[in-house]
Amino acid sequence: MVLWLVGILAVAGDVPQEGEEIPIPGLEPVATPRLTRELLDTSIALTVRYMLANQMQEGDFLYEYNIETREPTADNNHVRQAGALWGLSLAHRYQPSLITQKALRSGFAHFVTASVSMVNKGRMVAMPDERMGRTGLIALLLLAHIETIAADDQMSDGEVNLYKEYARQYLTFLMRMRQENGLFHAFYTYADHGTPRGLPSPYYDGESLLALIRVARVLKLDALKPIILESAGAMWREHVVAALRQDPVSETTKSFYQWGCLAFFEIHDAGWDEDGRLAKAAIDLSKWMLQRHRVLERERNTAYAFEGLVVSWELARRTGADADAELLRQAIDQGLHELISWQVGGPRENDYLQGLRIREPIAVGGFLNHPAEPLLRIDVAQHQLHAMILARHFLFPQTPR
Repeated sequence: MVLWLVGILAVAGDVPQEGEEIPIPGLEPVATPRLTRELLDTSIALTVRYMLANQMQEGDFLYEYNIETREPTADNNHVRQAGALWGLSLAHRYQPSLITQKALRSGFAHFVTASVSMVNKGRMVAMPDERMGRTGLIALLLLAHIETIAADDQMSDGEVNLYKEYARQYLTFLMRMRQENGLFHAFYTYADHGTPRGLPSPYYDGESLLALIRVARVLKLDALKPIILESAGAMWREHVVAALRQDPVSETTKSFYQWGCLAFFEIHDAGWDEDGRLAKAAIDLSKWMLQRHRVLERERNTAYAFEGLVVSWELARRTGADADAELLRQAIDQGLHELISWQVGGPRENDYLQGLRIREPIAVGGFLNHPAEPLLRIDVAQHQLHAMILARHFLFPQTPR
């Protein structure tokens, strides 16, 4: 594979002089880190409790809860439902328990009920209230199964084998969505047995790339390596380089960002990034996220960004990019610490939330997206949970390096 990496800050219009570092808008570094192991552990446990409390009898999750009316909304999003299940699988892998294992079984059953297994075509999910499916849903379901398989728990061989079979079926269907250029169709239609439709989506492309590298690693499918590397290169060129040439603060690049960083980290960690280009790509993307997307100045929950920032910090640490590693560490420390303050009933609940005195079990542990939007959404909690698990794993490892 030829992966043409360019300096994306130069593409976006910021060209620092030699030895000059572009300032990070909103960064307020301090001598003593604000994030701690204990803070993360407490907030992670509370977020898991929130997700479990919001799982319904059918296996899916209460999507959105209004903290002013104290009632759920009627909104729903099937892709984000699958993402929430993936988040729960990550929590289960991080700390396996019979409770999370039971919740995962229920969540998988919810989607199996709405799915169709087709000979030589894999497993298609066809939600009854839609006519078209989204590729991102398949990718996230595949990820949820893979992380559950990877967890060190007490599943029976029969259950493990069942999840592996589902994973292979979802993988087969996902590969049908892949185009010759390495990108993925965004949709598929139910009426004609899952025929691929639509232009690529930066979200779904990134989710699909992450799903491919995770399934390749966990199920030891090394034959996927050239396919994964080809798609990584295609997505970098399309969703980063080309997108930033059109718009230096491209929403396309922002949409691909954390998924691309997560996938590039997995490829590098697998030993498939032989010249380190993908590690550099993730680091450059994260610097763009801080410098051009100005994520530290955003008012809404930006946990999605910290999923990418944390793995990019780890890549910078591993590859000896010390200045980048320090910049990313400071941003993670400040940003995640601030985001935790927006957790209902959390370990550092801010004055605004304390004034609301929200203590319903269905709300405690959720994260407010914005003070002007009194809504707790399951996908916001999922991204926050993943970012905190990554920070706990890499910044505060159990065994000191």
